[in-house]
Amino acid sequence: MMLFNIFMRHNGIVTLVMENVAAAEVDGLVKSLNALNDYGEVYYKVPADNGLSQEEQ
Repeated sequence: MMLFNIFMRHNGIVTLVMENVAAAEVDGLVKSLNALNDYGEVYYKVPADNGLSQEEQ
């Protein structure tokens, strides 16, 4: 099963929001989070096993 992490980027700062989200759920969650943002934050998904640190995103 493919797993994803969801990150938020706001004012150049990246924050991990959720870890190991199932592929079947991740697109809906990212879409909902982006629809509900209040301050210009952007939410996006990254495969959980890509080996990149948060700073490299």
